[in-house]
Amino acid sequence: MMKTIIDTDPGIDDALAIIYALSHEDLSVHSITTVAGNVDVDRSSQNSQIILHQLGLTLPVSVGQSQPVCYELQTARHFHGQDGLGNTTSEFDFTAGAEYGLSSAAESILGLVHDSSDSGVRLICLGPLTNVAQAILANPKLMKRIDQIVLMGGAFECYGDVTPTAEFNIYVDPHAAEIVFSSGIPTTILPLDVTQQQVEISANQLEKVTSKSSVP
Repeated sequence: MMKTIIDTDPGIDDALAIIYALSHEDLSVHSITTVAGNVDVDRSSQNSQIILHQLGLTLPVSVGQSQPVCYELQTARHFHGQDGLGNTTSEFDFTAGAEYGLSSAAESILGLVHDSSDSGVRLICLGPLTNVAQAILANPKLMKRIDQIVLMGGAFECYGDVTPTAEFNIYVDPHAAEIVFSSGIPTTILPLDVTQQQVEISANQLEKVTSKSSVP
């Protein structure tokens, strides 16, 4: 089965996506890489650990880039809360106890691609594309072995959520997006259009998904 890395900046929406991905029988999630976006990269790394902890799961978490390629970071704490998860994590203290991989996010991506010639690699990108862009710049030839990038980004036939024409993930690091889109790696884009109340989930449905989450 194709190995999958989730590159993320949780984020309430990313938390839900991670829960679904870890419960999906057709996904083999190898690791999580974190990036600055909805919150700073340290907080997104802590939030990733909190999500895994709540699910009773263990996965490698590699810390990624703290700043976009060129611009200063703009977060979305006004939307997701100061902790990025709706201000729900005060009972958790991962500042001292969390353990992260020795490799950076970009190094982890490159390492998995290098070691997965038989099974293939898919990247699921839920935040700004800074980590992926860094990996491409570091070794573009190796990165072209990636089977698929699936990303949430852009606004095609709807208004953006930052400006009338800009969606947050692309807006935060447009230079990284340009590097990824120009790389030649097969890429599937799920734009903001898809996320705007076209799919709803009830509390009971979420509880069922959470209860069966597992890592293959």
